[in-house]
Amino acid sequence: MALPRTYTTLERSLFAIFALLCLSSALLFSAILATNVDARRNVAAWFAVLGGVVLTAVSLKIALTGTAWPYFERRIPFRPPPPGQDQ
Repeated sequence: MALPRTYTTLERSLFAIFALLCLSSALLFSAILATNVDARRNVAAWFAVLGGVVLTAVSLKIALTGTAWPYFERRIPFRPPPPGQDQ
């Protein structure tokens, strides 16, 4: 197993800014869902809230510790397509 990647100070500060953006968008969509009765049945708005919360958690983990979860750092095997079938 490889060692986890350590992010630089610049990358960590950018992730902190990104976490603030994700948290603000999640709070905005939560306010829309709380105040608009018709929007409560909108699945996309609920996914926006959930995605904002998850992205905030991941970004804050990177910003505070400097490493991501091993799931996000794994190597994905790449197999090129056979000759004559590339796009």
